[in-house]
Formats: sequence, structure tokens, C-alpha cells
Amino acid sequence: MPPQTRAQYYRETTPPSTQRREFDTPKKGSPAIRHTRKRSQNLGPRFQVSKKQCKDLVNPETNPVRDQQYEAQIAHFDLRNSNTGKLISTDTLRRGLRRYTKNAKRYKQAYVSKELSQANLKTREEYGQKYGDKPIEFWITNIYTDEVHIDPSSQAQGSILREEGIRTNPENIQQRRKKTGVELHIAGWVSWYGKCEKLEFYIDEHIEVIKPKMSRKPQKNDIRD
Repeated sequence: MPPQTRAQYYRETTPPSTQRREFDTPKKGSPAIRHTRKRSQNLGPRFQVSKKQCKDLVNPETNPVRDQQYEAQIAHFDLRNSNTGKLISTDTLRRGLRRYTKNAKRYKQAYVSKELSQANLKTREEYGQKYGDKPIEFWITNIYTDEVHIDPSSQAQGSILREEGIRTNPENIQQRRKKTGVELHIAGWVSWYGKCEKLEFYIDEHIEVIKPKMSRKPQKNDIRD
């Protein structure tokens, strides 16, 4: 008996109903002869952070702790894992923010200095009105000095949770902090003919060093066996 071909074996072993359904289907490619489902767009496990929660996190009106660490924001919104009931991790929160927002994360804040006081503005205007019409001979005989005060505590730049591209929005800008730490003073001078060769650096001269009181002399009663 000659060996059977694949087609002969298929016709002998396959029910007629199956053969009729496959061979009667027009040859329009493999998708035409089999049922396919829509490909899923959400691959992997389900996110523990919803889209609404991510939107609330980056919204200044609903998140008063945007300038704090991720752990503080997770505790404030009580974001928990639906399976274990524990607070989610910071990595889980960052993955949700990347998926449901425009690359939101903790960015460095832009900061501005305080506005000039009315007294300072008035002094500057009076100086300009008084000396604005002076000739050059008046200015070449003067020496002008200036100084700047730097405090590390006021220079610290914070971070805030926001979306990408809105750094200069008013709600994302912080005001420079007050000087509370050790201040470093820098001074220099300039005139019509020259300027200082190097800047002068100094610290507060009025800082008083409190010396501890001298301990009393040991007494005879202090010596014990």
C-alpha cells in the first residue's frame, strides 16, 4: 500500500463538519479561518495605583504635600496594595505616575527672591533722582563697594511632584528661604580706574564664643575609697 499523503490522512481522520468549515472558507489569509481576540493593551499585572489617584497626586489643589518625599505622599493618601493591604512602595508609585501622567516625578523647584520693600525702592529712586545728572568728573572720583551675604540654608533647592513642562507655573515656584544658618559675607570694590584684585570673604565678627565655667577644685570629701 503506498504511503498516505498529509491531505489523505487529514480527510480520513478529521470529521466532515470540520473539513467543510475550513475548506469552504475563502483563502484570505490565516486570520480569515480562525477566531482571534483583540490584543490586550494592558500587559502585566494590574497597577496598584489608579489613574484618578495619580491625577490627584500631581494636582496642587488636592495634594498639599507635593514638596515632600514619596513616602510621605503615600502615607497621606493611604495608598495600599489590594492584595497584601500594605502601603505601596515608591517604585510602584513611580510606575503609576509614568503610565497615567505626563512623566510626572519629583523635579527641582524654581525659586524666586523676595520682592523689594517699599522703603528700599524709595531709597533707590531718590538716589537716582539726586545723582542722575552728575557729570563724569563726579563719578571718576568715587569708589563703590558692595557686599553679598550667602546662607547655605537659604540656598537649598527643594523638589516638588509635578508633570513635565510646567516648571515655571506659579504653584511650582518656591520663595527663597530666610537666612537662619551661618552667613558668609563677600565684599568688593570698583572705581572708574580699576577694581579689587580679589574678593574679600569674612564671617560675622560679632559672634561671641561662650566659654564654659571653670570647674571647682576637688575637695577632701570628694575623695572616697
